[in-house]
Amino acid sequence: MVKLLKRIERIDNKVILEFNSEQEAILFLQLLGLGEAATPGISPRGYQVTGSIPLEIKIQWPKLKNKYIEYLKHKPRKPVTDIDTVNDYIASIEKFIECSNGIISPETIIKCIKNKHYSTAIRNLLHMLYYYKLINKEVYREFLERIPKFHTNKTISIDYIELSKVLYSLARVESLKRPYRLLYHALYYAAGPRLEQLINSLKEPEITSINRSYSRIKLKGSGTKTAVYAWLPNNLLNKLLKYKPTAKPRTIRDKYRKKGLITPSLIRSFCWQTAKQLFKEDIALMLQGRIGELKKRVTSTSYDNLIYQVDTLYKRWLKFIDELESFKTTDIEKAKIHAQALKDKYRLIIPI
Repeated sequence: MVKLLKRIERIDNKVILEFNSEQEAILFLQLLGLGEAATPGISPRGYQVTGSIPLEIKIQWPKLKNKYIEYLKHKPRKPVTDIDTVNDYIASIEKFIECSNGIISPETIIKCIKNKHYSTAIRNLLHMLYYYKLINKEVYREFLERIPKFHTNKTISIDYIELSKVLYSLARVESLKRPYRLLYHALYYAAGPRLEQLINSLKEPEITSINRSYSRIKLKGSGTKTAVYAWLPNNLLNKLLKYKPTAKPRTIRDKYRKKGLITPSLIRSFCWQTAKQLFKEDIALMLQGRIGELKKRVTSTSYDNLIYQVDTLYKRWLKFIDELESFKTTDIEKAKIHAQALKDKYRLIIPI
């Protein structure tokens, strides 16, 4: 194993091991039994990446400051030519370092990034580190996902879906073939996961049984659209695994649209708006698998606790969707009456 090492150094109570390649570092971590729990980084000049959870980048600012300024002035997209703007970024970085003790981590991002100026400055620092190959792609993308975005122009959400239309769509979908019908119901029971992720998760399913009534299935993300789990009732999940839809997601969406149903993206919006009112927002985020948003709010050590809470609280969501199913109708006037009853019972702020 020693032959794999390029450098070994002891600093205080830490031992730094530098390997000849990332693959060798990953092999070493696997041999230690850390597996995927660790994300190795490269440790060259000016900073240090800690490979185990919690993930950290230690900034040695004096060594990076001039490099950061040069990067801002010559970066590939939208170089910063205004010296006042450069100075503002420098000031934000230094205030962040003072708050975080010079460490970028999930905890310090939540604690110390207080406004859009901090956010932009740290994003540019991460861009610079990746551009000069000072951090690997996994570390770069992981931290970028965690940096909060600050929007100056807040707008009112216009994606509220009338509850009566949900009841109407649930009734209308019954005329479709079984795989598409089951998948449509699953989108509601799973609180609006992305259609592609739900379909992919059924191909080689990783299922954890919670109790006799429901289980959770690991969602298969793609690209930057990551997710965690979807919770589904066992009877529906077993049918989905038996009658897997083979059509492409676009074809399935077209079938729903031609039938006049609420589309999967609007189902996601409906479930999000409703879940926020039935649960705390962090629970709603985990229920819907919005891991990107969760990363901006909580640290990874909180995920297990949130998953456990959803394991327990999902029965309330299951009951709510069961009631939607029991009130579904193709009579739009009856649908409005049922929608009003559900709205009153669950105290929902949503149009009927």
